[in-house]
Amino acid sequence: MGLMGGLKSPTNPFKKKSAEEKKQDAEQLERIAKKEKEHTIARLGLKPEDADATVTSKERPVQRDTRKKTVKTIKVKPAGGSSDASSPSSPQKKRKKKKKTKLDPKGEYARLKELEEAALAKDLDDGLETLEMDSSGEWHDCVRCMEDAQLRTLIGDNGEYLCHSCYWSLHSEVARREQMGDEAHEKEVPEGEECRSCLDQGYLRRCCNEFYCHKCYLRTGYCPGCNQKNNTRGLGGNKEDPGIYWVMSTWALSTAYVFFIFIMTLLVVYNEYHLPETIWGYKCYGFFPKCDMDICVDLGGEPREGIKSASEYQFCDLQNTVNKIRGKVCVYDEELFKQSKNTLGYDFCYDTKDGAQQSQDEFKNGVYVFEDNFDYWKNKTDYSRESILLASANWATMTNAQVTDFCGVNQLPGDKNYPAIGPDTKYGEGALVFSGVIERQAVTVPLDMRNGGTVNFHLKFAPIVENEDDTRCKTAFGGDVHLEYSVDLGESWVKFGSYIVHNFRYETFGAVEEEIPLRAYSNQTMFKWDQPYFEDKRDYWALDDIVIFHRFDGNWRDSGPFLEKKADSDEKIQVAQCCFETEQCENNPSTFLNEEEDCAGVEGWTEGRKYVLRGADAYVIIASLLALCKFTYNFAVLMLTDGDVVIDKFLKRYMPRSCRRKKTAAMFDFQQKPDDEPPPGMLAEGSFQCVCHPKFRKIMTIVFLAPWVIAQIWMMSVTGGYTVYQPFVSYGNEASAEESTFADQPAYVEPDGEATTSSGFVVFLCMTMDMANIFWLSKHVFCLWPAWVPEVSIDTNPRNNWLRVGKQKIVLTDVKEIHRFSKRFCQYVTVLYILGGMPWCSITMICKGFWFTYEKARVVEGVFGFLACFRAFFGAAVFAKFHFAMEFILSLNNDARDDMGLSMRIEKVRYLAFYCFLAVSVSVGLIISTYYYHSKTHSFFSAIICGIFGAIYGTALGLLQGLPTQPQFFLTRWPDEGHTVQYEKKIHCPCIFYCAYCSDMHTRQGYLVLFLDNMQSYQELLKGDVGGQLEDM
Repeated sequence: MGLMGGLKSPTNPFKKKSAEEKKQDAEQLERIAKKEKEHTIARLGLKPEDADATVTSKERPVQRDTRKKTVKTIKVKPAGGSSDASSPSSPQKKRKKKKKTKLDPKGEYARLKELEEAALAKDLDDGLETLEMDSSGEWHDCVRCMEDAQLRTLIGDNGEYLCHSCYWSLHSEVARREQMGDEAHEKEVPEGEECRSCLDQGYLRRCCNEFYCHKCYLRTGYCPGCNQKNNTRGLGGNKEDPGIYWVMSTWALSTAYVFFIFIMTLLVVYNEYHLPETIWGYKCYGFFPKCDMDICVDLGGEPREGIKSASEYQFCDLQNTVNKIRGKVCVYDEELFKQSKNTLGYDFCYDTKDGAQQSQDEFKNGVYVFEDNFDYWKNKTDYSRESILLASANWATMTNAQVTDFCGVNQLPGDKNYPAIGPDTKYGEGALVFSGVIERQAVTVPLDMRNGGTVNFHLKFAPIVENEDDTRCKTAFGGDVHLEYSVDLGESWVKFGSYIVHNFRYETFGAVEEEIPLRAYSNQTMFKWDQPYFEDKRDYWALDDIVIFHRFDGNWRDSGPFLEKKADSDEKIQVAQCCFETEQCENNPSTFLNEEEDCAGVEGWTEGRKYVLRGADAYVIIASLLALCKFTYNFAVLMLTDGDVVIDKFLKRYMPRSCRRKKTAAMFDFQQKPDDEPPPGMLAEGSFQCVCHPKFRKIMTIVFLAPWVIAQIWMMSVTGGYTVYQPFVSYGNEASAEESTFADQPAYVEPDGEATTSSGFVVFLCMTMDMANIFWLSKHVFCLWPAWVPEVSIDTNPRNNWLRVGKQKIVLTDVKEIHRFSKRFCQYVTVLYILGGMPWCSITMICKGFWFTYEKARVVEGVFGFLACFRAFFGAAVFAKFHFAMEFILSLNNDARDDMGLSMRIEKVRYLAFYCFLAVSVSVGLIISTYYYHSKTHSFFSAIICGIFGAIYGTALGLLQGLPTQPQFFLTRWPDEGHTVQYEKKIHCPCIFYCAYCSDMHTRQGYLVLFLDNMQSYQELLKGDVGGQLEDM
């Protein structure tokens, strides 16, 4: 209707005017006509001289627009062009469609000018007021733009003064209904019914089955009978104010997200530059690895020969090992460590890069040449070399000493790797107790101490008791003990340690460490513990856990022998890594190894190329499991919401025709069931065609298929035949206490079972997952096959009121906003979708075939593997989703923050935060208590901290689900500018909560983009502006 909409005022006529008043009215009319002319010229883009040359009302008789104004309805017509007269759903006569005519701008301006002046003249003759004048004859300004305005009685409680432009832009639905009047409803309701509010002519409102006039029904935007929103569109509504609390919470969430990303990046970089380094130059494996395993390795020779290479490590043996390498180790190759049954892939930590733990965990640069813990004596009452099972307990002589526990046993701290050792647990069978008369002493054999070292032991004097007759450990009142050395095979002794009784007369043993004097440096140094003065029946004392440590030369890691050993160790370890094809294998095993010769001596190696799950294979398996879990969840939701429809379509497709249900006319009576689809061959008026470019389809087909084909050929060429397995160890399956106590090595636990698969199956998973994502994008985004192009139609019938895109129906009341986007934005989104269709799984497997160094391989394979898992979890549109999510998370726009605040207010945000907190805290608590248990407090607080991060993730997830971050683009043509439709995608779940709880949890905000043949009509129908469509009916 343009300028003519609303010229006729609904108020009562004026009283009889005088000649002067009529003259004033005529002048006012001239001003109105001039303003309307300027408005029309500006809208049509004409020049004033062109407008003056057009046809005016003086040259052509005035014509009044008498066309009947009706609501646009959806009518159907047979697809074949003819209709059956007997069919109840087909029209009796074929309606002749009027030919559309397109006016030029000058002709349109002339026609509107004629209609305008005719209407103004008619109103003046009838004594009616004009648009800008109220019943008192006063002029008012628009409350929005200060232009001449009219009182709009249907807005608010007492009306509001708005000009024509503001009225139609802000309240288009109300203006349209006021303009169309009562003709749209005159056939729907019986005459004579009165409005329940004002007793004027009323009309049936289907929301409450009551009668109300248009003025009362549309005044507040809500039905006065049931208080239901009566707008038939979701557009044009005013946004709510979320409140400062919710807006600030979105800022806090964004800050927490940025802080989390920053901290994680910092931790990754810090971890990379602070990985502990081992003796042979390896770096410990994992994220913040610790040197927390105590290992004993046989030196295998004299101390001057130095340590063996990492490939020749042998664990200490009780009866054969004399010189021992003890210290904290870490694993530098997890796969090699597991597959070799814990015999390879570990090394002593040389530089932990942690100042606080440096003195405890780093290698001590030496060898233990003597050790006795007095737990392996056959004859405990009398010393002889044959009675000691421990080969490193090299005693020369002992006098008045026996191994017993009546004076106590030294207690060692517990260690997680040794279940037999725990807090306050007595480790061993006894200590060396000295009693008797004349002499009490113990002397070692000559030891090699040319580079010096230390003597460590635990000492205890018998404590004071009330009744000495009740104890076998007699109280020591005197009798200090001395530690001496000799470099001349015992001819002379030099004291370098003295221990007073009252300093060690306690219930527990006291630790002692003495540095060996420089004069004691020799290759035949002997040590003696002696108590020269004592009472025969008293002054008992005991020794336990004696070790003598010999240092290596100060520059032993730079010496020639060590460097030669290092080169030999690197080569042998690389062979072992390639035999098991671990991530740290830097050479192709098929060309680098002769497996029968090179791998035969590697512990744990078996013929047949069977490897533990690792690297690229692990990423592909994890991505497949994520995709399977997501498919299972989506299928369960689909069956709960539309299970009957899915089953019916399945039966129609695969059931034999003889078993199918016969069709009846009731199936096509879709007018009685507005939610049903139209019958085959029936198309609704107002349907639209997607603009498709064949060349664009061909190019996109090549863009997707070419990388996929190349990746598959490459992947199959670099992936050989092998088997991967993942061992499973049940809870409680641990090494025995005896094995952990007497073997100074990490206890190997035999797995309860293992899951195996072949490399061919992994390759098949890569091909399937990559093709599945390409197929989804080809069908749902780029519509590369003509049958995949969706049919688009809009049904404005109040009973339907939906936008149909293919099989999806969007209720028009759920359409929230329409925005325009640029061509560059469309190109950017297209690139994001193309990235989602790249063969990331296959690329991950291909990277394994390059045989990078471990430092490069774990980064390259990790990046591509992460992309594959990320896409498997979030779908092929993951990059587009991530873009829209980051636009809100990192936005500084106030309007975007208001939208986030409104989304934060949704109740499901709190539900998701609670569920994620509960799931993460419980799962992490179980994992920590099972594998990393230290204490109840440690497990509890670790679970709570991880649960807080889970709650933050749940909050962000719920927030983003309430924002338009779910893109639904139909890119059927070259990227170009267009419009996006933001809508609310609701899922109705038939559960015990009556669709409220589950439906809210699964509701999303969609982002629809279509390229149609008639975008102008498409937008007008979405906005509810059907006035411009009446001429085409």
